[in-house]
Amino acid sequence: MSEDEEETPLEPEFSKPEDVDDGIKHGETTIVIHPGSLHLRLGRASDPLPAMLPHCIAWRSRNSSYSRVTPWIKRSETEHSESIRMVLTAAEEAQKQLGDLQSSRGKFRQPTSTDQLADLNDEVEAEETDDVSQLVWTDLSLEKPDYIIGDDALYLSPNSGYHIIWPISYGELNIKKSRGYTVNNIMESLQVLWSSAIHKYLGVEKADLEGYNCILLIPDIFNRAHIRCMMEVVLERMGFSSVFPMQESVCAGFGMGLSSVCVVDMGDHKTSVTCVEDGISLEPSRITLRYGGRDITRTFSWLLDHIAFPYIDCQPDDNVLDALLLQELKHSYCHMDTDGAGTEEIHFQVRPPGKKITKYSMHVGDERIVATLAVFWPEMFGLKGSNLLLNGAYKDNDPTDVFDSDYILQTRSKQEESARLAAIKRKEQAVSQDDPLADDSQRDIDEDMMDTLADDMPSNKSEHGQPNAKKSGREDKIKSDQLLALDQAILSSIEQCENEEIKRKMYSNILLVGGGLLFEGVESLLQYRLWLHLPPHLKQSVNITVLSRTKDIDPQSICWKGGAILSVLDIVGDQWISKEEWLKYGSKIVREKVLFAW
Repeated sequence: MSEDEEETPLEPEFSKPEDVDDGIKHGETTIVIHPGSLHLRLGRASDPLPAMLPHCIAWRSRNSSYSRVTPWIKRSETEHSESIRMVLTAAEEAQKQLGDLQSSRGKFRQPTSTDQLADLNDEVEAEETDDVSQLVWTDLSLEKPDYIIGDDALYLSPNSGYHIIWPISYGELNIKKSRGYTVNNIMESLQVLWSSAIHKYLGVEKADLEGYNCILLIPDIFNRAHIRCMMEVVLERMGFSSVFPMQESVCAGFGMGLSSVCVVDMGDHKTSVTCVEDGISLEPSRITLRYGGRDITRTFSWLLDHIAFPYIDCQPDDNVLDALLLQELKHSYCHMDTDGAGTEEIHFQVRPPGKKITKYSMHVGDERIVATLAVFWPEMFGLKGSNLLLNGAYKDNDPTDVFDSDYILQTRSKQEESARLAAIKRKEQAVSQDDPLADDSQRDIDEDMMDTLADDMPSNKSEHGQPNAKKSGREDKIKSDQLLALDQAILSSIEQCENEEIKRKMYSNILLVGGGLLFEGVESLLQYRLWLHLPPHLKQSVNITVLSRTKDIDPQSICWKGGAILSVLDIVGDQWISKEEWLKYGSKIVREKVLFAW
């Protein structure tokens, strides 16, 4: 590259990293990383399934008496006076509508009585057994390492002197005003956590990562600043030779072998709905709802309390083991099968590590299905706050990227902007003088140009670099404090597609992935809900098909599997971002290399 070319970074020559071909052919030298809010999935591209572990790391505190192991179920958005009222009101509405549904045998469901269930459960007494729990706290008798990851971090004793960190929340870096959650701390946690997991589960030393490539799965609506940090962790701190970032929905399509698909991905913290056409995530169709599996667990906990949950010492917001217990109860007993009605007696055990097991029994009714129906009545989550819904694309500012439109606008001088506006005004005057008949139409055109320029001015940007909603009229495309029901989000996403043909394809291929909707009956109930709210002109011509648990692939691993498949395709061959390119060009290289709009 010549000196002139180096001085003009707008047209860089990007080289293909060495040994990429070998990695693509064999898959042994490509590691696929799918970072989630609750679980981390990683493995070689040649592996049939990824390793999965809790995506958390516990750091040893300098003060040995300080210990903080925070469960993941608690949310600040539920800490308001109306939360319980919202939950119970929405639950009553859901139960009422359940009574209007016919079972497959043509009979109407008979709702269960919360008062009767509470009376029955009030009489339940705990049964303490002589059996000692096989669960044990993480052994720290020989040494206290600087950090502990995964399951070992979850099973730390409350007074162990460690501070647990969850580095990812809602698909972004978990940055907040709390100890250990600064940008640098989160990046360090990711580096240590990912490197340790690769060594523990894949047997690859950190020093050997320079011979490996990395497929990094990212959300469809992504924060560019946070993705830059993740890529810095992968390339600079961990030392991978190259990286290829790709959106989760596109990977889900590859994982199922579908070129046209509407991907509904419910994880623990968020639910994403995106339409994918020919391997491209359609930006207008992207919707992210900030609720997920943990919110269903928390709602189920509230409903159990309403019918006198016999384990009165249960504290899922403060005790990790109690949170795990409620999650286990949710997966074991909750469902979406409208044929499943009536009261059932369930049994569970409380197994504190190293102590005697306590057995409980209780009666539950519609709580098993009502909790899962919160995805259709999101008021049942009891959430209040901002940014509960994201739509379109996350438009954060990138001060390091000279291609970024916000960067150009913010660095443009006032003289340049004044000259641009003056030129438009002179053109308007010249046209009106030469052709008076064209005055009105040309004025309309130039006013539109002026409005566009005004909307692009930095003074009209929000604090997040977004166009001001009052000026642009796109408030619903930026953020909202209103939650959409899952079926409404899917309908809204598909309706953003360009034409009726693409919409029909999406309705016929609605793919459920992630671990938040693994309930019996979800396919048929979601299909019914979508048909119920489908626009009338489409009901006769659209065939709605909901796919889940197909091809014997775990829905939680479909995105990871798609990333592994993607890594061996020729389409990725020239798109790898090498460590050398990253160090030379920084985040500017991402815009040139990735297969989606950056």
